[in-house]
Amino acid sequence: MVHFLDVLTAEERQQRLDRAHANFWSKVHKTGEFWEWAGALYGNGYGAFRGPDGRVTVAHRYAFEEAFGAIDAKADIDHRCGNTRDC
Repeated sequence: MVHFLDVLTAEERQQRLDRAHANFWSKVHKTGEFWEWAGALYGNGYGAFRGPDGRVTVAHRYAFEEAFGAIDAKADIDHRCGNTRDC
C-alpha cells in the first residue's frame, strides 16, 4: 500500500512536516522541567495530536520521536511525573 506522503514532492512533504512541527510546539506550554500539552486530549487524559501523515497520535510519543527518533516496538514511553498531559 502506498502512503499518501510517499506521493508528495520533497518540498510538499517538508512543508507538511514543518507545519506539523510548528503546530505541535504551539500547543506545548513549557513550565520549568515539565512541558504540558495544551491541545486536544483523549478520553484517558493523554494529549492527542494529528501528525504530518494525518493520523492522530499521542502527543508525548510524537515529542519523543521528534527528539530521539522512532520508538522501538517493545519500548514503553511513559511520563516520569505521572501527568498524562506532559510531553
